[in-house]
Amino acid sequence: MKLALLTICDHSINANLIRTRLEHDGIPCFLFNEHFTNLMPTYYHMLGSGVRVMIPEERLDEAKQLLQISDGRITCPNCHSENVVNENESFFKKVVLLFIGIFMVSPIGNLINDFFCKDCGCAFKK
Repeated sequence: MKLALLTICDHSINANLIRTRLEHDGIPCFLFNEHFTNLMPTYYHMLGSGVRVMIPEERLDEAKQLLQISDGRITCPNCHSENVVNENESFFKKVVLLFIGIFMVSPIGNLINDFFCKDCGCAFKK
C-alpha cells in the first residue's frame, strides 16, 4: 500500500480529528511527526515538521471530497483575490534570517505562512 500526503496540520489535535473522521468512514489514516511537532512547535514547516496526515494513494480523492480540502490555491481572506505572494520569498531575506537563527541558536519562527495580497494590501497567515 503506497501512502499519499493528504494535509499537514500545525497541531496534533487537528490531525487526530481528521484521522477520526477518515477512519469513521473506512479510510485508513496514519499520522507522522506528531510527537516532534508537539515538542517543537516553533519548527512548524521548518525541517519537515508538522503533523503529516497520510492515507492510501487510491483513496486520496475520496478523502479530499469528504473533508472538503481545496486544491491548495491561497486566496486573500479580505477580498478573495488570488493575487497573493509569500512575504518571505526573497532569497536574501531567507539567508539573513537563517544566519540570525544560527547565531541565536534558536529558530526564528514560522517563515512560510506570511502572505501579502497585492490587490487590497492585506497581510495574513495561511
